[in-house]
Amino acid sequence: MAMRGIGLRITMIMSISLLVLMLAAAAAYMVLHRGDHTAFRLPLPDQVGAIADLVEQAPPEALATVLRAVNSDTLAVTVQLNAPSSVGSVPAPGISWILQSYISSSQGRRIEAMFPIQDDGQPIALQSDGETGEPTATTLPLRLVVTLKDNRHLVLETKRGIIARLAGFRLVLLLLVLAIALSSSALWFLRRQVGPIEQLAALVERVGPDLAAETTQVDTRSKQASPDLQQLSNTGGKETRQLAAAILRMQQRIRDLLAGRSRMLAAIGHDFGTYLTRLRLRSEFIVDPDQRASAIRDIENMDALITGTLTLAQSDQSREARETVDLVALVRRHAEGFASAVERVRFQAAEAHLPAVVQPIAFGRAVTNLISNALRYGLEADVSVRREDEEAVVWVEDRGPGIPLGERAIVLEPFHRRDSARNLDQAGFGLGLAIVADILRLNDATLAFEDREGGGLRVVVRVKVADDQG
Repeated sequence: MAMRGIGLRITMIMSISLLVLMLAAAAAYMVLHRGDHTAFRLPLPDQVGAIADLVEQAPPEALATVLRAVNSDTLAVTVQLNAPSSVGSVPAPGISWILQSYISSSQGRRIEAMFPIQDDGQPIALQSDGETGEPTATTLPLRLVVTLKDNRHLVLETKRGIIARLAGFRLVLLLLVLAIALSSSALWFLRRQVGPIEQLAALVERVGPDLAAETTQVDTRSKQASPDLQQLSNTGGKETRQLAAAILRMQQRIRDLLAGRSRMLAAIGHDFGTYLTRLRLRSEFIVDPDQRASAIRDIENMDALITGTLTLAQSDQSREARETVDLVALVRRHAEGFASAVERVRFQAAEAHLPAVVQPIAFGRAVTNLISNALRYGLEADVSVRREDEEAVVWVEDRGPGIPLGERAIVLEPFHRRDSARNLDQAGFGLGLAIVADILRLNDATLAFEDREGGGLRVVVRVKVADDQG
C-alpha cells in the first residue's frame, strides 16, 4: 500500500534533500575540475629532462618498466628510433621561451614542439599558473620530440585527464549509490514507522461501530481489547505504542459508558412501561368521558415520546449484522407494504438488481419511515432506485410543502419541530428524522434533501454498491 499523508510528505522531503545534495556535489565537482574537459596539462621542464635522463640510462630490458612509470593520465611517453612524422601538425608558435626552458633543463638535447592543425584557424590558448604566471595547460594537445644522445627520439604527448575525470565520476557514482542505499533504508524504516500509524487510523475508524455492536450484550466486563489494537500497543515506535495504548484505554472507557447507558435505558424502558400501564388502567375509572379520553391521550403521547427517545438512544446499538442484499428488492418490498395507500405509492427501478451491504431490517425501517413521512405530509410517494457510478441511490419524492433550505440540516437534530416540518414519529416529537439519519449512518449511507421539480420534496439516500457475487 502506498504511503499517504505524513509518509508521503516525509518521502518528498527526503527526496528533495537528496536531490539538492547531489546537485551540490555535482556543482562542487564541476567547480573543482573546471577546464579539465578542454585543457591539456603541460609537463614541467624539469620533468622532461628527468624523463630523458631515465630513458637514456635505462638498460634495454628495463625500458618498458621505465615507460610505464613515467606515463600518466595526462602524458603519454614513448621512445622511437625514427622521428615521428609532423604531417598534420604545425610548430608551436609564440612559446619559444617555453622551449628554451625545456632545452636548458635537457642538457642541450634538441626539442621540437608542435600542435595539430586547427580547422577553424583559431589561436591556441594557454592557461597559466595564478602565482608564477608559467603556462600549465593548452587548449590543444602538444607533442614534444626530444632527440636523445643515442639518436633515439623521446616523444611526449599531452592528453586529457580521462583517468582523473573517471575517478571523479566514480566517486560521484559511489556517492549516488550510497545515497540511494541510505534513502532506501530510511524509506524502509519510515514505512515501518508510518505503517502502524495508518493501521491505527483504520482501527480507530472502527472503534465506534465495534463498540456499539459489543455493548448490545449489556455486560461488557468480559470483553477483551481489540486484538489488532493490542498488537499495535506492543509494536512500532514508542509514540505509536503509547498512542495505541491510550486508544485501548479510551476504548474500554467508552465500552463501559455504553454498557452503563444500555443498562440504564433498559431499566427506564421497563419501569416506565410498568407505570404507564398502571396509569392506563386507572384512567378507565375516570367517570367524565372527556377527562378520561384526555388522560388516555396524554398517556399514549407519553408512551410514544418515551418509546421514540429510547429508540433514538439505542439506534446506534443495533445488533443486526450487515449483509449483502438486493437493494431493489428490499425497497420494492417495503414500498409495496403500503397496501392501503397503493394508489398513492408508486415504485420504479432503473436496475434489475443492485447489491449493497446494509442491515436489512434497520435499512428497511428507514425506507418505510421515509415513505410514511411522504404520505403524511405530501399525500403521495414516488419511490425509485437507480445506480449512479458506484452508488445506489434511493429517491422518495412527494408533493408536500417541502423543507426550507436553511432548515435541512437542523431537522436531523433530535426534538427539532416546526409547524410545517416533517417528522417521522406519529406523535410529532421531532425524533423521526434523527432516528433515520442514525440508521443510515450506521449503514454507511447518506441522507440529503432536494427540491422536487414541480413542487415538493425529494429525499435522497445514497449507499455504496457492493461487489455482485452473483
